[in-house]
Amino acid sequence: IGRTPFVYWFGKDILNTFVENPTLGDVATVKHGLRTGDDTRFVRKYWEPTPSSLADEHYRFQKSGTDAPYYDVPEDYLYWGDDGKAVCNYDGSDASNREYFFDDGVTYRGFGNYFVARKKDEETVFSQKAHFVKSEDYSHDALTGLLSSSLTRFIMNGINPGMDFTVGDG
Repeated sequence: IGRTPFVYWFGKDILNTFVENPTLGDVATVKHGLRTGDDTRFVRKYWEPTPSSLADEHYRFQKSGTDAPYYDVPEDYLYWGDDGKAVCNYDGSDASNREYFFDDGVTYRGFGNYFVARKKDEETVFSQKAHFVKSEDYSHDALTGLLSSSLTRFIMNGINPGMDFTVGDG
């Protein structure tokens, strides 16, 4: 892997997976999510929006989530009235990947004790701490299973033993 420092204890079999297989970025699109610039203003817990606003102004917002693999029910809702105009125009926000916000796919949380991937449905916007993965060649179920496997968790925790997983780590 070039001149990049790497964990010596992975062993030959694990290291060979990097030579013999494509990276996640080779087989899928991997994007960071929305940074609102002010979560206090734009993000609400599930009990706060009115039921009528859930239909056209508030959408589930996948932040980092829990330790649950495979699927995580977002507890947060994002104000996205007028097609997200207020959020996208807010000073300090970053909606640079908004064309993916309402796509189905897989997210992986940006930080935590270990790497966790989950399915994401079309009605959910993902945050900068719930990175998005979508592949034209692999099903969402296959990606979720692979990214939630003990082997992937072992490798990701070895590559990045800290608490933060970024888009470039895959």
